[in-house]
Formats: sequence, structure tokens, C-alpha cells
Amino acid sequence: MTASPTNQPTNTPTTAAPTPPPAIVATNSPTKAPTNAPIKPPTKAPSNIPTKAPSKTPTKAPSNTPTKTPSNMPTKVPTKAPTKGPTKAPIIAPTSAEPPSYKPSRSNSPSIDLFENLESVEIQIPSKLVLDGVKIPKDPIQLDAVVSTLEGSIKASALVKLQIKRQNGKLRIRVVIKSINGEPIDNIRKKLVSTNVVQRRLQQAEGEALIEYDLIVEEICADETTGVCSNTGALATALYNIATESVREQIQSGAFLTQLQKMATELNIGDFVAETTVQDSDFTKLAEVLIDILSLFYPDWETPDGYCKNDGNEPPYMIDNPTWKTGTLQECCLKYYSWALKECLGSSVMEADSSSLVWFADWLGTDTCSDDVANAPGYMLSNREGWMFSTKEACCKKFYGWSFAECMGDAYTTTGPSGWYIDWVTESCVKSCPVSSYDVECGGYGATWNYMYESASACCQRLQWVPINNCLTK
Repeated sequence: MTASPTNQPTNTPTTAAPTPPPAIVATNSPTKAPTNAPIKPPTKAPSNIPTKAPSKTPTKAPSNTPTKTPSNMPTKVPTKAPTKGPTKAPIIAPTSAEPPSYKPSRSNSPSIDLFENLESVEIQIPSKLVLDGVKIPKDPIQLDAVVSTLEGSIKASALVKLQIKRQNGKLRIRVVIKSINGEPIDNIRKKLVSTNVVQRRLQQAEGEALIEYDLIVEEICADETTGVCSNTGALATALYNIATESVREQIQSGAFLTQLQKMATELNIGDFVAETTVQDSDFTKLAEVLIDILSLFYPDWETPDGYCKNDGNEPPYMIDNPTWKTGTLQECCLKYYSWALKECLGSSVMEADSSSLVWFADWLGTDTCSDDVANAPGYMLSNREGWMFSTKEACCKKFYGWSFAECMGDAYTTTGPSGWYIDWVTESCVKSCPVSSYDVECGGYGATWNYMYESASACCQRLQWVPINNCLTK
């Protein structure tokens, strides 16, 4: 072994023994030349300069000081369910009771509010509820909590039977508490800030509280084909019946009070309704609701075969000038579509018409007296007293006197009772005999139900309020 290293390697290996292995314990001072291999035990303190590359394996415990730069990966995944209590420090990622979906929604566009894009019908049902044992709020915060509890409980009761409709996104419901014992909620809220006047007024009922509220239900009614509402009235009626029946049943079963007390407890006002009972519940009658919610009828000239509608979509100039609109479908059809009355009236052809004046001269059809009102000309329907009669006989007398028998058809008889009978339509007495130009007193044979008088004077005595000359005038 040489005393010092050679300047260059030898051409042949040495025959001397190799140098001994490096020391196990660190030397007190660095060697003049670097060792050929690292010593076995680690150094007692970290080096003053960082290593050039990170270690291949992670450390067993986190470092006592933060790193100078953020890590490339997040820390542990968030919990699968929310924690029972708040954490001492904010977590990096939000927790979730349900894991987030791993797939995006299929829709390429944001969700659409159907009520902003499709026609709907909305009914507003003014309602009343009398509760006993309700404590009166002493400040606006308590008032708002009581109102919120009442609105939520009534809404939940109405939704019991409306829930199926609501699930398809085509129905929504609201409840608005309007007053307590006749005092509007807004007034109560304002006055409770500085005075107890309202509180004294509310307590006049000695524990009873009359709650007046609006139950508002709206459902999309647009037809899938036409995109317009064609059954507004029927749908409004159905919504009214379902909503009011649902609330009534929930009140009668006690479910409403259970819901009321549950919601009150959640809002820390459970003692306000702890002893509450329902004394009465009432809803505005359906007919009055329909009058309020159904729009007036207008002629839909912009839509082919549109005819008269009451969907509230009349053009602006009709809104500005209400004379374009009518209160009933029949009035609208008579005014604007008399030439197509049957098509305009549709399935409601005079069904709701209680008028007894139905017989008219069908000159363009059967050329005899007819009671097929759907085919009556518009000008006749608009002036029934002048053109239409309650009996076929009266119509035939008026318009087909020269061919009375043919006009009457099977209703005409050549024999019948004799005497005089009262024609209640004309308030006159007529002679029971075939209509003839030779006997002007004949008014046709009386029906089997007509009472026969022996003479005209005896008949006219029954019509004491009719002057004798008018009584004998057909």
C-alpha cells in the first residue's frame, strides 16, 4: 500500500490487501478527501441546505413546520357524512351527506322554469281558520315565526293530495297569511315595534284567533299539442276541490295540529301553540273563486280556428280596451262568431243556457220550426224575445201560419179537446181548435195538461191582471 495516492491508475492490480472499511462512528472532523461510501448512522442534525431531490418514501410523521410551497395533492378525502358537531377549524373541502355524482347531468343547458314558458292556471282561495289557545306574539320576530309556522302547516296539509301533481314540476302552491282577528299582518308587525295596541286588539277573542289567509295553487295547463290552455275552468275546479278537501281532511284527522306543533317547536315557539285547537275552517265558495280567476272571453283572431278564449292571453289593445271582452263564452261567440256559433261554443253548445226560448224558424235548414239551438243564427240568439219561442206551436203560428200542420208535423192533431185554454207565453186565452184562416180565434188544440174553460170570458177571469182586450188577442 502506498503512502499517498498515485497520480494515475496502475496498469496492473496491486497485490497488497485492500484498505479497511470506513469507520462506523463519525470522525470529529471531516477527512481531507471524501469517503468512498456513506457512514451507517445518520447525522444528528439536519443539513443546512436542502437536498436536491425529495426522498423516495414519505416521512413517518408530519414536519413541525409548514412547507415553503403547497403540496401537489390534497390531504385526506372529505368525510362521507356531516360531522355531529362543528370542527375546531375549517376543513379544506366541504362535507356531504350524500357523495357527489360522478357523472355530469345530461342536459347541455340550465334547468328551465316551466311556469315561465308554459301557460298555467292559478287559483287564489280566500280561506279562514279559527284557532283557540294560540298565544299572541309580543314582538315582530315572534310574529314572523308564528306566521311562518301557520303558512308551512297549511301548505303541507294541502300538498297531501296535491303531491303527485307537484312531483312532475307542473304545480306549485303558496299560502299567504293576511290577517289575525281582522288586523293585517303588516300592520301588526309595524305596531308591535312600539306599542301593544295591536296585542290588546288581538286578545279581544279571549284566546281565539281568526286567521285569514290565501291558499294559492298554480298548475301548468298548456296542451302538449297546441301549447295553450283549453280546459281552464275544469282544471281550476279540480285544483279547488283537491286542495280544500286535503286541508279539511288533515284538520279533521289531527294531522294539521301535529304538523303545526312540530314546526313551531323547530322555530322555538312551541309554547305558542302547545294548547291550540281548531275551532273552525272555511273556504270561499268555488263559484266565487272561479269568477275571480277566470279571465273574460276575447276573440282569438290570431290563431286559426281560435274562436273565443279566456286564457288571459288577449293582445295588449284588448287589455287597454275592455269592450273587446265579454263575461261568458256564449256572449263572445254571439258577438264575434255568430256565423260559426257551433264551432265557437264547442262542447258547451248552450248546455248552460237556462232560457226556455229555444224554438226558432230554421229557414236555412229544415225550413220549419226547430229547437236545435246550436244551429240558430247569431242574430236570433242575440234577440231571443223577438225571434224565438218556448213552444213549437207558438213558433209555427208566428212564422208558418200558412202551413201550420206541416210545421207542427207529428205534434199536429186534427182532433182535440174543445173549449178555451190559457197560453201562458202570450198571457191570453185561445180557442182549442185547428189553426184556420176561417176562425181567427183558433189557436190550435190544447194539450192534455191544459185546463179547458167553457168560454173566453171564463178563461179571461183567470187572467184578472190582463186587460180583457189583451186577453183575447193572440
